[in-house]
Amino acid sequence: GGGGSARARGQNTQVFVVDNDSVVRLHQTNIVTICANGDVVLSSGGWKTHQTLKGINMSLKNIVPGLQVVADGHVAEGTWRVTNGREWSVPFYDGVTVPGAGPQNLAAQAAQMPGFFEQMSINTAGGYDNSYSNGGSGARGNRSNRKGNGG
Repeated sequence: GGGGSARARGQNTQVFVVDNDSVVRLHQTNIVTICANGDVVLSSGGWKTHQTLKGINMSLKNIVPGLQVVADGHVAEGTWRVTNGREWSVPFYDGVTVPGAGPQNLAAQAAQMPGFFEQMSINTAGGYDNSYSNGGSGARGNRSNRKGNGG
């Protein structure tokens, strides 16, 4: 793709409705589509980047909790999987569909609730990174090794 000078200011995701489907778009790519029947369609638009992965996962977190996309190895290598975090996962490819994973008639519900998508877009604007990279600052201090120095 050529000549796009989109500055990364905050979240570049937009949510809108197309033919009763709810679509999350990141820049020019429809990254998450929730069909009226609840099917969830995912795409990177060929952009296998941290930003795309994060955008997809933030959208899923808001709309389809429990579903996420994870990278096996380096994100840019593009070996991604769609998983429910438990026993189920499928290889990710652009256009991969998870049948019935999303809420049905989400677009219709949104139409009843003014500001529904704006609310959702605002919710995606932060507070994700801490769960994204846990740079373990765990309990490394060995405070409890007083194992009976009986005299």
